[in-house]
Amino acid sequence: MLSVVMVLGFTSGGAKLSIEIHGITFQLSEIAKITLVFFMAGMLREDNSFGNVVKATVVAAVHVLILVASTDLGTAFVFFMAYVVVIYVATRKARYPLLGLAGMSAACVVAYFLFSHVRNRVALWQDPIGNWDISSQLAQGLFGMCSGGWFGTGLFEGRPDIIPVATKDFIFCAICEEMGIIFGICLILLCMSTFLLIINISMKMSKRFYKLIAMGLGTEYATQVFLTIGGTIKFIPMTGITLPLVSYGGSSMFSTVLMLAVPAKIAGCKEIVLCTPPDKEGRVHPAILFAAQVAGVNRIFKAGGVQAIASMAYGTESVPKVYKIFGPGNQYVTAAKQLVSLRDVAIDMPAGPSEVEVLADETANPAFVAADLLSQAEHGVDSQAMLITTSSALQQAVKEEVERQLALLPRKEIAEKSLANSKLIVVRNMDEAIELTNSYAPEHLIIETAEYMSVAERIVNAGSVFLGSLTPESAGDYASGTNHTLPTNGYAKAYSGVSLDSFIRKITFQEIKPEGIRTIGPAIEEMAANEFLNAHKNAVTVRLAELKLKNDIL
Repeated sequence: MLSVVMVLGFTSGGAKLSIEIHGITFQLSEIAKITLVFFMAGMLREDNSFGNVVKATVVAAVHVLILVASTDLGTAFVFFMAYVVVIYVATRKARYPLLGLAGMSAACVVAYFLFSHVRNRVALWQDPIGNWDISSQLAQGLFGMCSGGWFGTGLFEGRPDIIPVATKDFIFCAICEEMGIIFGICLILLCMSTFLLIINISMKMSKRFYKLIAMGLGTEYATQVFLTIGGTIKFIPMTGITLPLVSYGGSSMFSTVLMLAVPAKIAGCKEIVLCTPPDKEGRVHPAILFAAQVAGVNRIFKAGGVQAIASMAYGTESVPKVYKIFGPGNQYVTAAKQLVSLRDVAIDMPAGPSEVEVLADETANPAFVAADLLSQAEHGVDSQAMLITTSSALQQAVKEEVERQLALLPRKEIAEKSLANSKLIVVRNMDEAIELTNSYAPEHLIIETAEYMSVAERIVNAGSVFLGSLTPESAGDYASGTNHTLPTNGYAKAYSGVSLDSFIRKITFQEIKPEGIRTIGPAIEEMAANEFLNAHKNAVTVRLAELKLKNDIL
């Protein structure tokens, strides 16, 4: 049966688990779990000799190997646990399960080198946070469980529809979200007690055949319960924010569309509006259109600059008025965003011409530093690149390297004009370098020093920090996981970069019961009286008086 699934089955959740015949799904591995236990019980009920143990081991090993080849490692683990328990109960010899464990360990090593999916699974165990799919599932699962609290959101009141595989692998998280953590704990205790009850009943059975079946099936049940307790999320409320994006011309800047539209979509924004300047022929770059489609942008308008900001802030016949404006731009776009934010619309932050600072000592690679400076200089003529270093030798080497690399750039003319606004600064020591950096508050800060972690601990003003010589700012622009929409022009002293929180409005709710108002009421009255806000005090006083009157009547 397992061989049929391996060959003809369809993949679900990364493993081949089932086959489909005329629209009906059959998960044959579940049947095989039962038949394996019955087979081993039948073989060992009367004859538990070494030869029979070897035969049972071969059969179990074949089942496990087929499952591993089918990438169903969870079921393979269930089979193995059932095998170990049945062998031990049948023989009462500890050496057999120990030999089985040793054999499984050796097989795991072999499987690691034979199967890429096993290597991937090991890598995920070693670094679950480093993998987006796994880390997001873990975060979502924990958040889903915690969002339900001790007593849950109530039946059908949670959001299990956005928990990955909520009806299967992560059903425990969905249950905890709606029914509460206390219910989840009780469910775990119930499963544990059920397993112990099965074991207790099996130990009282006189016939070995039935005892082996009960022990094997009980072990499979307990192992499956253990594997099923996993997790994911109710990440954000449905905010209903309309999101416009503003990209600047020259290069396609499709990455900015992704950096803003993707978190907006995750946050549940009902409408995402994109404004992007067309080229001289009135066309929008295909990469921007494709990125917008993939990220879930609802409407696209050919508009850029101050015109786009005004259109989205106030609304036109075609462009809707929005709640919040996101996206970088030149100094005019930034000024326009700040102006409309005074009363008409919210903005993400002042995100103007791009900036980078490289903070380096004598150990830095001049070629790396020069490349980092030029990577921002090519953004636009008003971009700025800064080097702050404690080494005069590095300053000179970087200057020469910048000239060499600049000559090779297609956007050389733009970068040259940008470099006119840039500086290579030598300071006396690292303390002075850090003080100057925190005063400058760069959009991007690359720390290329020998002790970059200790330096980073002293940075308090920066949009995004890149640690070590192998962490270029380009990684943050595209693939390292951080958002590249960041505050510029020193605003990193007061603003953070775009994140999921940027698209969420938080509303607080409170309810006070009679016991609560009696407890905190006197403190409220005292504080209000000392601030000479007698109406504030009276709002509590009349309620306390009403409660006292009702209490006296009763």
